[in-house]
Amino acid sequence: IVVASDGSSDNTVPSLEKIKNKKLTILISKKRRGKAYRQNQMFARTESDIIVLLDADIVISQPNFIELLIKPIISGEADMTSSAILEQFPRTFFEEVLDISMRLKRILFAHLNNGNNLYNCHGPARAMSRSIYKKIIFPQSSGEDMYSYLAVLALGGRFVYVAKAEVYYHLPAHPTDHYKQSVRYLSAIDAMTNYFPKDLVKKELLIPKITFIKAAIAALPMLFRYPFHTILYVGVCLITIIGNKLQVRPKELWSIKSSKIFSHAK
Repeated sequence: IVVASDGSSDNTVPSLEKIKNKKLTILISKKRRGKAYRQNQMFARTESDIIVLLDADIVISQPNFIELLIKPIISGEADMTSSAILEQFPRTFFEEVLDISMRLKRILFAHLNNGNNLYNCHGPARAMSRSIYKKIIFPQSSGEDMYSYLAVLALGGRFVYVAKAEVYYHLPAHPTDHYKQSVRYLSAIDAMTNYFPKDLVKKELLIPKITFIKAAIAALPMLFRYPFHTILYVGVCLITIIGNKLQVRPKELWSIKSSKIFSHAK
């Protein structure tokens, strides 16, 4: 087990230091260097047949979560997997809007290549085989989940989305946080062409019209039930697109999150 403390100021490190076990490695730094840097450190520190990457700000409730996540790699079906990410119960009306949008997106992405696609490669929980992670060096934290997916394909590997493996996370509570997250995502898309062939990036981002149609039909009950939330989210998307084109950039550094805000999954 490798735990990277990226400038954390809570009791993470003191608590870990009390655990006397040779299987535990703690990477301690008072300076925040970002997710990509820390993952590169982890890759360099382990020779495990499979590495499982878990973010700190998630909740795992399944006792067999890791078993589910790594099963396709063990069976030879995949070189990298990603779990499903599910939203914690919304705390604000804005989170409710985002919650509905995420449910609709899950329906859409489930209809694209049986769920095995770039949009379902989620950063909070992934697993990789040694033959793959030893060849990957993340250049930046922004879009590192997208980078990992494209890197696996570029290396001739296979990705499998494990819908049965689930982690819970909190949606952005404020519009500013969501805007910042969305702009970083759009910027990451542009950056991927610096590392991978444009045709590959374009192909993996493409969602065929027939997929949209099938997903729209499947999502009709939810669209009829939450029309107001859906319309508001469309407005949020338009604001994000316009703001991105106008190069409106909020402060890049994210605030440090406390695990105390997480409750049991809904």
